[in-house]
Amino acid sequence: MKSRPGYTLVEVVIAILLTAVMVSAVFSIALTSKEASPKLDRKMAATQAANAVAQKMRNYITSDVSNTLIAGPSGGLPGAASWQIGGLYALTAGVHNLPLSYLPPEIAGMSGASISYEVAWLPSAAACPMNPVTGPTSLPGDCYPSIKVRVDWTE
Repeated sequence: MKSRPGYTLVEVVIAILLTAVMVSAVFSIALTSKEASPKLDRKMAATQAANAVAQKMRNYITSDVSNTLIAGPSGGLPGAASWQIGGLYALTAGVHNLPLSYLPPEIAGMSGASISYEVAWLPSAAACPMNPVTGPTSLPGDCYPSIKVRVDWTE
C-alpha cells in the first residue's frame, strides 16, 4: 500500500480533543471572571464604607473633646452629644455597631449586612480613664485608641 500525505483518524481526533479542552478552559475563565465582578464591586464598596468610618474615627481622635464650645464630629450642638455615636462616646472601649445607613445600598440590602468598629485604648483601658458617655476624664500623653472597622454580609 502506498502512503498518502495527510493525517490519520487518530491524529485528527486527538487534535479535536485538545482544541476542545483549550476552548472550554477559556470559557471557564471568562465565566468565572464575569461572576466575580459583582462580588469584587461589593468588596470595593465595603472597603470604601470602612474607610469612611475610619476617617470619621480619626476626626474623633484628633479633636479636642474637652472643648465644649464647638460641636464634635457628630455635629449638632456643642457638648457631649456631638461626641457620641448611639448614645455613647464614640471612642469608648469595646465593639460599637453602626446603623446600616453607614453602608452603601448594595451592601446594606444584603442578608446579614452589618458595620461595626472596635476601640481598644493602649497601653490599656485602665491606664486611660474614660467616661462612657462624655469621653476622656483626663488622658495621659501615652494613651491612644486603636480602631478596627469591620463590614460583614452574606453572599
